Amino acid sequence: KVMIVKLLTEEAVQRYGSVEYGYREWFGDEFKSGIAARARVMKPDGAVMTMPEEDVSIIVTRERSDGTALERKALFKIPNLAPGDVVQYEIIHTEPFVYAPTGIFFYNDRDPVLYSNVYITLPAKWKANFYNLPPERVGEPKMEQVSAEYGSGETRFWGLKNLSYIPYEPYARPFADQSLLTAFVVEHYEPSGMHIQMDW
Repeated sequence: KVMIVKLLTEEAVQRYGSVEYGYREWFGDEFKSGIAARARVMKPDGAVMTMPEEDVSIIVTRERSDGTALERKALFKIPNLAPGDVVQYEIIHTEPFVYAPTGIFFYNDRDPVLYSNVYITLPAKWKANFYNLPPERVGEPKMEQVSAEYGSGETRFWGLKNLSYIPYEPYARPFADQSLLTAFVVEHYEPSGMHIQMDW
């Protein structure tokens, strides 16, 4: 996941200055998920500051009675932000032994969005069903052949521009019911040790 945000107000500084990413730990501590997080800030004068990787903390948020981790959260705070800054952060989440991936990507956000893009790459010989809601707004993806070699396949790309924000409102429908989205479910895969690469 990559997010690029132009901060216009102090409220935006508070919202995007601290990042939390929660995830399920399918195999406890035996085979932990891999998490990498990076962030950088561009100041109005063009200077770029990069967050040290050691500033990312990983905590257990849910565990079994024996202490085995069920869920974790990656946390980091981007220091010295101010209105006028541009923030870019990236989170890479790798799950070991994933064999039948699914996913949902929401194009909208709680703030207005200039560009919202999703790339989905599945290995060769894998078959998946893709669902876009609403289909007339999201449209058909652009296709690109990454490689015909072992472990690679087609990349699908969807991109939307100038999306309205979805505000927090009492008694409103859930965010997931208001956002444009793309979802996919793998219906056939090759369980032969092929490495899966999914880029969101």
